[in-house]
Amino acid sequence: MCSRRTGLTHFLYKAKVPTYETGLCECGQSQETPRHMLLHCPREAERRVELGQGLTLVRLLDTPKGAAMASK
Repeated sequence: MCSRRTGLTHFLYKAKVPTYETGLCECGQSQETPRHMLLHCPREAERRVELGQGLTLVRLLDTPKGAAMASK
C-alpha cells in the first residue's frame, strides 16, 4: 500500500494492463487508489467503523491495528 504498487484498478490501468480500461473504483466515486479504498470508499465504510474516528493513511499503515485492518 505504501509503495502504491498494488492490485487496485488505478495502478493496473496506469501500468497498461490490457483488461483494465479505467482506473475507477467499482463505487464510481473516485480512482481506486490505496487512499480511496482505505479512507473514502463507501464499500469499505463498515471496516473503517472498527478503527474509530480520525483515520489517516499514516495511522492505518503505521500502527499495528491499522496495518492489520488495511491488509484485510
